[in-house]
Amino acid sequence: MRVVQVTEFGGPEVLAVADIADPRPGAGQVLVRASAVDVLFLDTQLREGWGKEFFGQAPPYVPGDGVAGEVVSVGEAVDPGWIGRPVVASTSNGGTYAELVVVVSMGTFLSSRARIAAWELSCHSRRRCASMGTFVSIRRDAGLGRRA
Repeated sequence: MRVVQVTEFGGPEVLAVADIADPRPGAGQVLVRASAVDVLFLDTQLREGWGKEFFGQAPPYVPGDGVAGEVVSVGEAVDPGWIGRPVVASTSNGGTYAELVVVVSMGTFLSSRARIAAWELSCHSRRRCASMGTFVSIRRDAGLGRRA
């Protein structure tokens, strides 16, 4: 499958299309054929090398967190009724700039629409952004992560 990878830390010029093996869902996971992925400001910061101590990203890696699309296969212990259903999900570990994305079924939300609306993915991503912003603010205000 095709993915967009960050080949080294830097500006947009470090993004490159690559072919890698198709992922397979493990136990409790589903495989989603992506029809839309989120592109967040955070992705640009990570691509430039910010937040390595929090996120652990090291090139080459596939960025992105939110994905909308259709479930094409399921792993062990997942109801096969998911197959063919439109979903919105987050990976919490990146990798959505890809044609196929593995996500945990418990963090996957069914859409009531045959096609995912852009606002559904946007709202899903915004909740995660708000959560991350709150987390970072609490860490900052509490003095966590500071080195003496």
